[in-house]
Amino acid sequence: MKKHTNEKSNSVTKWLAYGITFIVLLGTAGIAIYALLKDKIDLLQTIIPLWGTWLGTILAFYFGKNNFDAAAKSYQNVIEKLTPAEKMAKLLVKDYMVPLEKLVSLTYDKVKNEKIYEILGYEQFKPYKRFSFLDNDGAAKYIIHRSLFTQFISSKVNENQNIEAIRNLTLEDFINNSDDSIKNILKNSFAVVSINSTLLEAKVKIDFMSECQDVFITKTGAANEKVEGLITNNLILKEANF
Repeated sequence: MKKHTNEKSNSVTKWLAYGITFIVLLGTAGIAIYALLKDKIDLLQTIIPLWGTWLGTILAFYFGKNNFDAAAKSYQNVIEKLTPAEKMAKLLVKDYMVPLEKLVSLTYDKVKNEKIYEILGYEQFKPYKRFSFLDNDGAAKYIIHRSLFTQFISSKVNENQNIEAIRNLTLEDFINNSDDSIKNILKNSFAVVSINSTLLEAKVKIDFMSECQDVFITKTGAANEKVEGLITNNLILKEANF
């Protein structure tokens, strides 16, 4: 019903434009003939430009509107046919990242001596599976997933360490005394891109680093710069409609 109404409206608009154009042309011709017969050249020189401007305005409105509608429809068709990679190449990370002011993070030096079980119990991190750690200047330092903490604690249990010793393990113990597999994950746990990068560039970084699921955003893409925001692999996939 809506489509039928729109088609009817477009048809009325089209014929209205044609009608007005015909009247303008007819009037212009009449004035031109009158001016020539009555030797009113001044009238002809004055009126003709005004009628021409009016005619141009009407034509521009109608045909310009049609061209705009056609262009908009064509653009939408192109967007719908883009591959996920092409879509990501058109989207900037700064428009989809979690900005610093909303990023739940910890300053590493302030919590490095705290016990792991205490950090795991932080109320602000309960909805999340990963912990973001920044240095004193606000640059990215670590991304640590809950599962990695669990893996570390399990390894200590397997080493037959007593419960009290395990309970007293600190974040710094985790960083310094983890096995090589955990240290490799920590080393490759995040990437860094500039604030003007696209989602595709962020996705390429994630794919290039086997353990990477997160990308920090800085002003120029340097890892030692203050973090502007964070974007996760899940956010990228969501926006690319995978």
